[in-house]
Amino acid sequence: MPTLHWKVLPLLALGIAIYLRSVVFEAMQVGSTKSRSYVTYKETSICETTPGVKSYSGYVSIPPTEQQPFPQHLFFWFFEARKDPHRAPMALWINGGPGGGSMDQVISTNGPCLTNADGNSTRLNDWSWNNEFNLIYIDTTIHAGFSYDVATSAVRDLVNSWIKPGDGDDIPERDRTKRKGVYSSNDIATGPNTTAAMAKTVSKFFQLWFDEFTQYRRENISIWSWSYGGYFVPAIAAALLDDKKIASEQRNPDHHFIGVDTIGIMNGLVDLSLQLPQLVKYPNENSYGIEIYNTSTLEELNAEAQECLAQSTECDRILEETQYDVWKGEPMPNICFAGAICWNSIADVFDTVARRNPFDLTHLMPDGFPQTSYITYLLQPWVRDHLGAKVDYVEVSVVVDLAFSMTCDPARSHKRTLERLLDAGVHVALLYGDADFRSDWVGGEALSLALEHRSAKSFRSAGYTPMTTNKTGKTGGYVRQSGGLSFIRVLDAGHLIPFFQPQVAYDIFMRASRGLDVATGTTPVNSDGENYVTSGPDSIWDVKVPVKPQAPEWCNPNYAPLWYVCTGNQIRALEDGTAVVKNGVVIEPLADLEDLYIPIPMDFGFLVNPE
Repeated sequence: MPTLHWKVLPLLALGIAIYLRSVVFEAMQVGSTKSRSYVTYKETSICETTPGVKSYSGYVSIPPTEQQPFPQHLFFWFFEARKDPHRAPMALWINGGPGGGSMDQVISTNGPCLTNADGNSTRLNDWSWNNEFNLIYIDTTIHAGFSYDVATSAVRDLVNSWIKPGDGDDIPERDRTKRKGVYSSNDIATGPNTTAAMAKTVSKFFQLWFDEFTQYRRENISIWSWSYGGYFVPAIAAALLDDKKIASEQRNPDHHFIGVDTIGIMNGLVDLSLQLPQLVKYPNENSYGIEIYNTSTLEELNAEAQECLAQSTECDRILEETQYDVWKGEPMPNICFAGAICWNSIADVFDTVARRNPFDLTHLMPDGFPQTSYITYLLQPWVRDHLGAKVDYVEVSVVVDLAFSMTCDPARSHKRTLERLLDAGVHVALLYGDADFRSDWVGGEALSLALEHRSAKSFRSAGYTPMTTNKTGKTGGYVRQSGGLSFIRVLDAGHLIPFFQPQVAYDIFMRASRGLDVATGTTPVNSDGENYVTSGPDSIWDVKVPVKPQAPEWCNPNYAPLWYVCTGNQIRALEDGTAVVKNGVVIEPLADLEDLYIPIPMDFGFLVNPE
């Protein structure tokens, strides 16, 4: 389900400190214990059931450091390639968020299996990215997915996703909107709260992981994500390359330092100033002929967008001139907070006016697609036990989202990091589903054209050509490419491209990660654009897509936040115990589409240290 949830910026004034009771969970040390870091894992036999293909799940545990003074137990699930795993290249998938768990993608989009509607079984996925790649998924921040700092008894409010410590004895048995369980501490003072900090953590993760799994060491890795992954992926790639360079210069024999050859970003946010001005235009000027705003709303939003743009542009200038360093603990300039909050308020107008899914504007809310049975599967006790997970799964952590917002991480552009990677020879694929509002393809196109790198002139002069799939030969999108940089508009797809177009996403991944042209996958391309440039029209705005019928509602009582998948009458029925649930779906009452749930602001008193 959607990430890119940074919608808590107005809470910055809280000045939150945390007080939480903790119940410690001891982890069995199985692997390396260098520097008090260790790897615990087990071989798994669920999801990937192809004969002879191995898979492992577990934790890389990193002790507190001066810069990150808290324990981190980062969950992973690794799958060998179905074809020749001992020589297959390596790929990493992470979710965005910030605070998105990655394991739900294993069983719902690009992983080895897809969850069945019963939420208790799976089937093999023909379009799994581990067909020819060794593939690892990581829950990159504690409090998200299965990752944690200290396992803690707590209650999750499924309506708004918040997790409060305690045993929940005061919760009525009939109330299905509260879930008792074991979670990470959800202490906002622990865990990486900036993209830079998270990237350093992932680099450390791989040093430890490859110490344990030496048979999968490769010279380079391919890194893919979506949404807020537009921030994460460039930063992780840069951190890995920097650490590899330092290790090479120091001839460090203690760890294996991996490089990066390809990165892929789906519907990603990279630069507020370049991409978010389209938030005003796209609801009325989109690929589907949908018009959402009236004239007066458009005029108001256009005026506000000019203020947002001025603020975020000034923020970029200050950060560049002052060489702002997140590690020094310096507060972000106020203008950066103002700009981020401003853009956030524009996004909120869509949510309140459109009554449409911001991640697929062709669908009304609540949206029954994609089905969320994968969350039910990950919450099955037998699944958690099989994987060796120590906490309950959290698909998106509100605490991590809030922590990143409090450092104003969304205001920091990663455009320059992308440019640096391109000039270093890293291939970059930017792919955008054209039904997404939150991070639309027109903003992605603007980003791609604004990138300054050694083949920028060649890229800007390139035209669009159809991207055809290998199996059916159908046109899945349009691509502009010069050498290692490609921009792809994926047709008839929302924010989560593999949900909508699994074969198209698979072919793009395979072609880009193998250094082939994205349009056909038949031509090897070098990174500087000298041997391959697409030709065709310089605009594909005239390519329109018909709106398909919407899937029926799918109110899953296990998903959080519930308001995304259920109507208000269904949520109230879950709370008072009158809802009828069958096979993990509310069948009574039926969805009342005139009763959309409006989230009530959370009482944050439980977050404040009583001392």
